[in-house]
Amino acid sequence: MGQLNAVRRLVAKRSIDFPTLIGTDQVRLEYELAAIPLYVLIDRGGRIRYISEGFSEKIEESIQQLLAQ
Repeated sequence: MGQLNAVRRLVAKRSIDFPTLIGTDQVRLEYELAAIPLYVLIDRGGRIRYISEGFSEKIEESIQQLLAQ
């Protein structure tokens, strides 16, 4: 529950207005994800536009650039 609250605070603080999925250990195992956090940006057409494993200081900048396209 702590992780969910932390994500909710971040979404509110950054005024994030796109869907955000919070996975669980079960999701990580079922999809064989190697890193947490894992960021996947999917466009309106369902195409994966960006994947980033782990934390990066430039993640927000990279996503904002893609959203601006």
